[in-house]
Amino acid sequence: MNFNVSTVNLINMLFIASGIGICGLCFLQISASVHLQKVVRNYFQIFFTLIITYISMHLARQLMEGIPGSGIHSALYIVTFIEILSAGFTAHMISMLILSVSKAEKDAKAIAVTLFFLLIGHIIISVIGGSSELVYNFDGANIYHRSSGYLLSNICPFVMLVIDIFLLIKYRSNIERRVKTTFWIYIIAPIAAIVIQSRFYGLQFIIFVSVSAAVYMFSVIVQIQNERLKSSR
Repeated sequence: MNFNVSTVNLINMLFIASGIGICGLCFLQISASVHLQKVVRNYFQIFFTLIITYISMHLARQLMEGIPGSGIHSALYIVTFIEILSAGFTAHMISMLILSVSKAEKDAKAIAVTLFFLLIGHIIISVIGGSSELVYNFDGANIYHRSSGYLLSNICPFVMLVIDIFLLIKYRSNIERRVKTTFWIYIIAPIAAIVIQSRFYGLQFIIFVSVSAAVYMFSVIVQIQNERLKSSR
């Protein structure tokens, strides 16, 4: 199904603006909470900051795309670089959370090191991919185009996703059922969104779905934290 360009842009901006607002409210809730453990608070503060950065850069790119000028041309490369970089950091944060919750003692060190090098690899690909136009480029009219090496920007996050699935399957008995469900939703929901998105060309369902899955994961973990606090009193 196709919509006209103006309708698509409007819907996408609403999706992104809603995502920024929802994540911002979650960040404020985390910062104001006195019941969360410090490590949990710090984790989700960083996590939602990364998501806000990612979707904000995506919004900035959409707003600037097609506007003439060399300054806009340079700014487009900068915001796209930050967008891709923050996506990799978000994937790394999720993988580290799943690794921590899974209590994978035998594999923990090796997987943590692997995740670290995958993150470094993503940073290197982001830097080289943007500066050499290997991953993406903007033409003379400042319109975004994927380059021949676009898939390289997804390699490291994809491998992190494979590691997440491995941990969820191998150490499923170590993870509380509610938490395990939220992780699976966070992994599967964007894939389903991509399928739906293919039927509605141009619409960014994946952003809205990813934000919704992240908020659900956050709410479940916070609920569990509060339950444990009450039971310890």
